[in-house]
Amino acid sequence: MKISTLISGILNFIVRAVIVVIVIYGVKQVCITAYDYGYRIYSEPPMAEGEGIDIVVTVPMGSSVMETGELLKGYGLIRDEKLFYLQERFSDYHDKMEPGVYTLNTSMTAEEMMAAMSPSLSEEATEEDENAPAAAASSEPAEMIGAGEAMEADEAEDIEDAEDEAEDTDEGEDQD
Repeated sequence: MKISTLISGILNFIVRAVIVVIVIYGVKQVCITAYDYGYRIYSEPPMAEGEGIDIVVTVPMGSSVMETGELLKGYGLIRDEKLFYLQERFSDYHDKMEPGVYTLNTSMTAEEMMAAMSPSLSEEATEEDENAPAAAASSEPAEMIGAGEAMEADEAEDIEDAEDEAEDTDEGEDQD
């Protein structure tokens, strides 16, 4: 065997080993970045703790989510416009943000900012919240849960009557 063939084989092995190491390192970096973005989509903290600073932001007509993210990053409201794009993409506010003038705060999360910039979706949620107690009050429950066990509606009414009588007794004693 010639020395040149041996040296060529060793160099070939070294080059292949370096390529494998570079590929493994690249895959590792991609996985770390993907995990970081995936985690931050749902858990990114606001830029400031506490009260924060109110900032008036004008989102122009026809601006994309990425452009809105760049605008918010420029005002110091978010850390990463690409992350904001992904947060919007995977949120309930996807394609719901509207152009306009908004007062946002550095203590708001990206989701809270998206909610503020999605007035039609925010109004629907508010209407649902307002209607929920009325709907719950109008439907008569078959059972009430109390003290860890189910009670019939009649038993619950008896307890409420007893509580009312106790309150009346307490009020009568206070007046004496």
